[in-house]
Amino acid sequence: MSGGVDWLYEFGSLLPSIGVGLLFWFAIRALLRADRREREADRQAERDWAATHPALVGATSSVVPRAADLPVPEGSAAAHRPSVTGGEPVANAGPTHSGNTSSDS
Repeated sequence: MSGGVDWLYEFGSLLPSIGVGLLFWFAIRALLRADRREREADRQAERDWAATHPALVGATSSVVPRAADLPVPEGSAAAHRPSVTGGEPVANAGPTHSGNTSSDS
C-alpha cells in the first residue's frame, strides 16, 4: 500500500512551489499588460495632442510641450509665483561639481 500512495506525497510537496510560480506568473503578466495599455494610452494622447496643435508639432524636439510652455490659468496658484523660466539665471542654484575635492584650490 505504501508504494501506491507515495506519489501523492511527492506531488503534494510540489504544490506550494507550483502555487507560488502561478502567482508570480499572474503578477508579471498583469504588470506587462498594464505597461502595454499605458504606453498605448500615451501614444494616443500624443496623437490627439498633435492633431489639435498642428502648428506646434515639429517646432520643438518632442510632441508633448514642456510645463513651462503651457499657459497658466487665471486664478491658479501658479499664476502668483515668480517664473524662473524666463531665461534669467537663478542665483545660488545649488552646488556645482568642478571635479576637485580638495579645499586648497
